[in-house]
Amino acid sequence: MKNRAKSASAACAFLLIAAALPQISIANTLRVGPGQAYPDPGAAAKAAKVGDTIEIMAGTYTGGVAVWKRNNLTLRGIGAVEIRAAGKNARGMGIWVISGNNVRVENIAFTGARVRDKNGAGIRFLGANLLVRKCRFIDNENGILAGRTKRNKGESGIVVEDSLFERNGHSSGRAQGRYVGTIARLTIRGSVFSQTHRGHHIKSRARESRIQFNRIEDGETGASSYLVDFAQGGRAFLIGNELHQGPNARNVGMVSFGAEKNPHSENVLFVVNNTFVTDRANSVFLKIRHAASSMAIVNNIFAG
Repeated sequence: MKNRAKSASAACAFLLIAAALPQISIANTLRVGPGQAYPDPGAAAKAAKVGDTIEIMAGTYTGGVAVWKRNNLTLRGIGAVEIRAAGKNARGMGIWVISGNNVRVENIAFTGARVRDKNGAGIRFLGANLLVRKCRFIDNENGILAGRTKRNKGESGIVVEDSLFERNGHSSGRAQGRYVGTIARLTIRGSVFSQTHRGHHIKSRARESRIQFNRIEDGETGASSYLVDFAQGGRAFLIGNELHQGPNARNVGMVSFGAEKNPHSENVLFVVNNTFVTDRANSVFLKIRHAASSMAIVNNIFAG
């Protein structure tokens, strides 16, 4: 009887300890596409748990809008994947709305984002920390739109690598190729921005912006404003880029620093190893509106 009592007591103690431990979720791989468990991204988004990987099989997903709420997701295209808005949107914001933290998006094309307020994005990011790699944003009002939210409180880092932004900036002066608000860090590298219709190719209000080794060009049909706009200054690094302003550019300036009020508390500007070319009749390569405590403009080519 004593042994039974001890066993029962030990079992109860184990159950109490187990109940007190945090619940551990096991990450899964969810597959989207014809013949898969989830026919479209929206269905997978509703089923996704923290840490899951969502693999989207090759194909065009017409109206494939989705809201991704979970943290630590990996959203990956397998083969050529296009998410085409076709008149639909998620929460009136764009094709995909991502509110989870620490999310990766890889090898997916987003096309045709339109919303009622004419500010629709291929990706509207509301969380903290986003990595976009080898993606394409074509013919949207905004390619990617992100900024300070109640959830990230401005402490967010966004990285874009090896991606294409083409023919974005439709419908409204608020539209951009790539726009981030007052977050902590923005890094864009190895990417192409081309033929933005209006707005800026890249606009950043981040405290630190690193624009490195990209090609940013209007082309013959583009009519962007600035190629790069560091709207509130901050720590800005423009390094190793090819910048080409077209004949139809809406602004004389190619790159702007500190054009808007309420600049960041720390303002530095490094413009190094870039090539600036303009086909506009009247142009300014750099418009520096707010004094930087440290500034270097070194080893650039200015042509036009």
